[in-house]
Amino acid sequence: MEFNLSRHPIYWITKVVKNSLPPLYQSVDLCFSYYRYTPRSYLDDRVEFTVPIEAVNESYLLNLLDKLDFDQELAFHSKVILGGGKVMHLPMIDLGLRKFDKSAISALNKFQSYNKNVFALFDSGRSFHLYGSHLLEERQWSNFMGELLLLNEPSGQKLIDTRWIGHRLIAGYSALRLSCNTSHYKAFPTFLGYLEEVTNQGTGIDSITSLNDRNLAKKTRI
Repeated sequence: MEFNLSRHPIYWITKVVKNSLPPLYQSVDLCFSYYRYTPRSYLDDRVEFTVPIEAVNESYLLNLLDKLDFDQELAFHSKVILGGGKVMHLPMIDLGLRKFDKSAISALNKFQSYNKNVFALFDSGRSFHLYGSHLLEERQWSNFMGELLLLNEPSGQKLIDTRWIGHRLIAGYSALRLSCNTSHYKAFPTFLGYLEEVTNQGTGIDSITSLNDRNLAKKTRI
């Protein structure tokens, strides 16, 4: 399946990490996995590996995708390993919705009002993925994951995939898919714009599916 590399999450990931690090860190590893998805399973079947950030580019991504077994997908992990073993996390969210209605926009507006991250919005083919713009310390990441659960109101729409939160807290890192290799998924994650474009303007998702040059330039600058 063909896809547009310039709209793939790997661009946002590498730019955010590089821009978020203090200049004294001389080594930075990004974390990935090959995984097999089983619906409603307690198991998290993954083969994890780390890669120096300098090695992560278009060619390397294509090479990783080419090595997938027929029943595997490729995921990026939130863990960023700095020289000396220090771990930070890239904020990542798996939204449990396929449409932005008024209640979802209201809840996400409140979330953004006290969160300092700018979130890039990606259409995953089944729902939406969000990637933040600033790295978090490990304790901050734990708090961030707890805050996400609070977005799900008892009588309202489930904005957050709670099973995803459960798996990720057990594992100690977030993970989002980068590939589209099995029949379970419909598309590669594709950059649409910024979350604030949806929530602040009340924009319907259908109206931002075409990425314009201005957004692409903003994205690559972070």
